[in-house]
Amino acid sequence: IGAGLATPDAWPLAAIAAAAYAIHHGLAKAALFLGEDLAAHATQRLPFIIGLALPALALAGAPLTSGAAVKLVLKDAAALAPGGWSAALASVLPLTAVGTTLLMARFLYLTATGRDIARLPARSGNRPAAVAAWALMLAAVTAAFWYLPYQDARHAAAASLGAHYLWLALWPLIAGAALAALGWTARGVLGRLAGTVPPADVYAPVLAWASAIAERRDERTRRPAAKSAPVIAEGPLAARVAAALERAGAAEAGLVLWTTAAVAIAALTAAFVALASRT
Repeated sequence: IGAGLATPDAWPLAAIAAAAYAIHHGLAKAALFLGEDLAAHATQRLPFIIGLALPALALAGAPLTSGAAVKLVLKDAAALAPGGWSAALASVLPLTAVGTTLLMARFLYLTATGRDIARLPARSGNRPAAVAAWALMLAAVTAAFWYLPYQDARHAAAASLGAHYLWLALWPLIAGAALAALGWTARGVLGRLAGTVPPADVYAPVLAWASAIAERRDERTRRPAAKSAPVIAEGPLAARVAAALERAGAAEAGLVLWTTAAVAIAALTAAFVALASRT
């Protein structure tokens, strides 16, 4: 979208890239969410784990998946970005694939081991209709991108099967898998360093380290209020960090409201309509 706004000539390809990515990402994420729930309540979890590997690999951009093809469309659109953005985006896209591979490895591990299943509402087995819907969703993740009514998307789908692009899509997965294996091997040390990470909050260790650094800095600047009463006052940096974290938490809580989501969707729809009317 940014490339299209900065360079009007790039807008047709940028719009196709955004639409193709939205379709691919929406189908893959929906298949992950539904499949995780089915796996959690299944008596035999292995078939669902194997099925979940498909959208996980697609999100990571694995070769022969829709993820590899859609990233080629994004790369073509990014090449039209002005200035140094083209080279920067070309370098960042493979790194995002490495990060996604790590997240998907963690997701599959938690689903396979059945962590936090006790929190789920009780349910015996899965409804056949839900399993059939998930199977159709997996088929859509596999085939939908190849039948999009966009010539550039179909060209990228065909080009992603070439040997050169297969390697470009494969090496980020190898790097991500290697990092995941390294993290598994050193999970004891990493657990002591990072502490307990709340669900869906990967920034928790970073925020904890930032708070600890702020506390240590304030410890060096604290002074007792009086000789007879050595009361340690709260440091100014720790207070600012705490206030910032509290504001961030309040803002995040507001994002889950339906009102906020509806306003955001309406604003995005109006922006797309305005941009489409200019072309």
